[in-house]
Amino acid sequence: MENKQLTKKEFETEMAKIEEVEPDETDIQMLKEANRINNETAVDFNELKKSLN
Repeated sequence: MENKQLTKKEFETEMAKIEEVEPDETDIQMLKEANRINNETAVDFNELKKSLN
């Protein structure tokens, strides 16, 4: 790549390409756990709403 001044948008695009990496197993497990907790909370909230009516 030739040495040239990038615009801010071009720079951000290039940085985004560099930052795109495959999620590792730890990331996947953390997301699954967060999703599980979120789902449990949603169920509890719905039960709470029912009990208040």
